[in-house]
Amino acid sequence: SAFVCYFPLFLRGPSLTYGSFVSQILYRQASESESSFWSGFVSLSGATAVSLSLLKMVVYGILMEVSMHTFYYPTLIFTEIDNQLTKYEWTGYAIAYLSFMYMQSVLSYGVPRLIAAFDNIKAPDDMPRCFFAASTSFHSHWRSYHAGWNKWFLQYIYFPLGGGYHALWLVCIWSFLLHSFDSYWVNWSLITTSALTI
Repeated sequence: SAFVCYFPLFLRGPSLTYGSFVSQILYRQASESESSFWSGFVSLSGATAVSLSLLKMVVYGILMEVSMHTFYYPTLIFTEIDNQLTKYEWTGYAIAYLSFMYMQSVLSYGVPRLIAAFDNIKAPDDMPRCFFAASTSFHSHWRSYHAGWNKWFLQYIYFPLGGGYHALWLVCIWSFLLHSFDSYWVNWSLITTSALTI
């Protein structure tokens, strides 16, 4: 029940697999030589990584705030103006929208990961690469855009079903169900499933 109720990683889904969580807890219990108040918190060797993650969250938080008040992403998203745009305007809009989604994901997955790091739980970086670098192919996107979800899908859906196309399609269906039933996500799911199948 500790895995299910561990609040920092519960906020945005299973960014850490059960086996990894349990092994980190058992390793920490075995390596604690002294029982002091500070022994369960982040070690000095991990303080640099935590500090860099904190700096990253602050920078992305500032960028997100500035972009929200400059580009009005929510207005662009909810008014669905894409059918009134030329292909060049739509390309710019799509890049702006993806930038917004990337910054939102970096913050919403990064802050719980940072909180877990203070407790000496090492969760994978869910956004290890920028979406431009991560989206050069469908395979790269699935490995790099939500890396924690990718590992979870592999361990709990793809491998138990024996791999192959049927397991891949079930992973894509499960991923689609995690998003809203908007036409954008339906199209995204169909295109992604087709591209990964080929």
